[in-house]
Amino acid sequence: MKRFLIFLLLGPLIGYGVMMALLGMLFVAPLMAVALAYLLGVLPALLVALLDWFLAPRLGYAMRVLVSSLGGLLGSPVLIMGLMADLSMGILLATPGMVAAFTCSLLSGRYAPPRATASAVG
Repeated sequence: MKRFLIFLLLGPLIGYGVMMALLGMLFVAPLMAVALAYLLGVLPALLVALLDWFLAPRLGYAMRVLVSSLGGLLGSPVLIMGLMADLSMGILLATPGMVAAFTCSLLSGRYAPPRATASAVG
């Protein structure tokens, strides 16, 4: 549950910050733009969180973070704008998705397998 909260709460905000930094408008943050960032970023964040959750028990920590950031890189422009004809717009949307997925995957921590409980036989 912690993983999904990290991705859903921080992912769109980090993506918005990176987008504003790329556009050179880092300190311009009208409330409507932040709300729009959450509206557009919640679906890519949820899907990358599902990918990260699925990969957690299967891959090592570093590989999971890299694959999740690749999912953010490829998923953000496709989910937000569809398949775009303008490559520069795709790169502009892919970079914030990659940075947000990378950061959120790092923050979700290492996978700890559930502890086996002792069951009484008999």
